[in-house]
Amino acid sequence: MLLCATGQANESRESGPGQGAPLLPVFAAEDLYCAYMQNEIAADLQAKGKIVVVDGTVSEIARDEDGRAYVELRVAESRLKRVWALGPPPLYRPYEKLEMPPGPLSRIRARTSLVRCYFSGNDEIEAAGLRPRQHVRIQGLCLGKLITGEVVLGELGTLGRKAFVVRLSACRVHTIFPPKAPAARGP
Repeated sequence: MLLCATGQANESRESGPGQGAPLLPVFAAEDLYCAYMQNEIAADLQAKGKIVVVDGTVSEIARDEDGRAYVELRVAESRLKRVWALGPPPLYRPYEKLEMPPGPLSRIRARTSLVRCYFSGNDEIEAAGLRPRQHVRIQGLCLGKLITGEVVLGELGTLGRKAFVVRLSACRVHTIFPPKAPAARGP
């Protein structure tokens, strides 16, 4: 089981497609990402090379530089701050202060904290039907952590840590959840 910020297990199991299919581990995107942030070796032992189901919110549907279709599931920045409060992850290195004017670079932080799910063949059709901000579960083979080479901005414009993504391959859409109904307003 993956342990994250609270030290509690954040895993459930769900049946795969078909009758008598083995139970698959289901992880929240935040929990999988945080597990890799805190201890890559332990996270690899739990997830890498295994078929998993990841529950999260779609942030982007696109193709990479090699033309491979992918869906990114975002990880809430507030969740990462709670993890960092317990101590910086091993890749964290304090760097000199960097003065950055507001602009497109301010998006780097949000775009680099994610789980990237690669689709191929007929499964690309499923990815094409998704939309940003949809709550989904995606099943795929966990390939582990990939450093992206970008640097994530820290508080007050300081450089923080090297950005990474957790990659899944051979993905397919497992579940699409209906949108949440808007909260009723009082009189």
